[in-house]
Amino acid sequence: MNCELCIILKTIIMPAIVVHSIEMTDKQKAIVAEKFISTMSEVTGVPKDRIYMFFNGYDLNDVVIGGKLCSENPPKFAKAKFNADEWEK
Repeated sequence: MNCELCIILKTIIMPAIVVHSIEMTDKQKAIVAEKFISTMSEVTGVPKDRIYMFFNGYDLNDVVIGGKLCSENPPKFAKAKFNADEWEK
């Protein structure tokens, strides 16, 4: 690819990253966004300000693991919005 085409692609390409997870805190989202967007930018050469990120956070009653609603059996390993008061300081 010639350099001129690279410059054109970097100005018009706007990749998107979509994260589906149990609802995260704003602090968690900021950390995840920085890491994912930085990596995407490094790998693709697309400037960070051209990369979009969307979070789809789900309540515990909207997530099933092993056939059981997470609201009935919250994952003990998870750090998320539902238990932020236990781990966030």
